Amino acid sequence: MKCGWIRVVLALVLAGCDPGMPSAGAPVDSAPGSAPAAQTVRAVRVFAASSLREVCGDVAAAWLEHGEPSVIFVPHLLPVPRGILATIYLSFDRITTDEEVASLFDAAYDDAPFVHVHPAGSLPSLRDVVGTPRCEIGFALLAGGKGAVVVSVIDNLLKGVASQAVQNFNRVFGLGETEGLA
Repeated sequence: MKCGWIRVVLALVLAGCDPGMPSAGAPVDSAPGSAPAAQTVRAVRVFAASSLREVCGDVAAAWLEHGEPSVIFVPHLLPVPRGILATIYLSFDRITTDEEVASLFDAAYDDAPFVHVHPAGSLPSLRDVVGTPRCEIGFALLAGGKGAVVVSVIDNLLKGVASQAVQNFNRVFGLGETEGLA
């Protein structure tokens, strides 16, 4: 989304990486489902440039190179088998309303069949998406309208990998995006 009056600060909670591989840089014995991970939530790879690049790709590389905009990114491990929950903190240069923010999301995801934007104040949880190819997004304005918290969730084994591959295949070969997924 292009909008000059929004500054983004990003915090991501990463949950449910494959227990057979290191999760967000954690040793294998700390993978979700193992005894250490099942008993705690912890931040990993704090301020690691590689973490930011994983999430934001080339955009992050440009940010790191030029120092703008300011992005704070801290992955967390959670004791759940799968799913990614991202919490994004927005700071606005002016007072805004629920309707303005909702219209930005509606415009950005109007033609995205697997993205559901919740009404203002309604935030999604991992249980909304586990086992589905959907992304759920919700937001809540801070008092005074000068900021917001946005929460998005996906099933990283479906939307993050398998169903995303099918969706991309469908697009490349001119099929309906939802073929084989809906």
